[in-house]
Formats: sequence, structure tokens, C-alpha cells
Amino acid sequence: MDAQQTFSSEFLFIGSDMIDRIYTLLARITELMVDLVDLETSTVNEKASIEQVLIYEAAESCADVIATVHETLVAEQVEANKGRRDLLVRKFSAEQIDNMRGCCGVAPTAAQRAMAEEFKKLAEKRADREIREYSQRQVQSPSK
Repeated sequence: MDAQQTFSSEFLFIGSDMIDRIYTLLARITELMVDLVDLETSTVNEKASIEQVLIYEAAESCADVIATVHETLVAEQVEANKGRRDLLVRKFSAEQIDNMRGCCGVAPTAAQRAMAEEFKKLAEKRADREIREYSQRQVQSPSK
């Protein structure tokens, strides 16, 4: 059984809220990958600063999702084990994971965040333009 089949079969035992959180995490990782590819191919200055912001913000976002998933799983285990032996994990707080949230270096400055935001806006405009151009080409010469 390949990884995709295993992943899909395990979804049978997970609630829709948890599945949504997992896809939120995957979407955030995909967004980071796209942003990094866009940055690599761009001609923008200060690539290192922008990259730092992109990675730092993605790490924070992913950590928040992972913490929420973990918090939910712990709560479900506590509920499932009521009346039975004590659990190893008694308490988990998503608010107490600052080291996990900031695992990718020093927090970016306001100026670095502003540069990254401007880069994201430019990349989004470029992507929208490319989609329009592609759509126009498809209308002009549809596939047979």
C-alpha cells in the first residue's frame, strides 16, 4: 500500500474538523513552496530578507495548526479514557509553544515584513496576468 492509500484510509477514522486542519496545514506548506519558487525566479532585491519573512511566517502558521491538531487529539484521548488509567499527557496548551512557533530564526522586522508583503502582491498580480493570458490563448486556439 502506498503512502496516498494509507493516508486516505486513515481519513476514515478522523473527524471532518481534523481533516480540514490537515488540509489547512498542507495548503500553507504548498503556499510557501509557491512563494519560494516565485522569489527564486524574481528579480526583486533583498531576496534573503523576503525569504526569511516567508519562512518565518509559514513556520508560525504551521505551528499554530499543528498545535491545534495536537490539542484536539489530547482532548479526544482524555475524553476517551475517562474512568480508565491516567493518561501520560494530561495537559497541552497551544498558547505555550512559543519556541515551536519561532523555530525558524529571529522574528522579521517591520521593514522586512513590508518588503515580503509587496513581493506577495506583485507575485499575485503576475500570476493573475499569466492566468488571463493562458485563458486567452485557449480561447483563440482551443485544443482539438
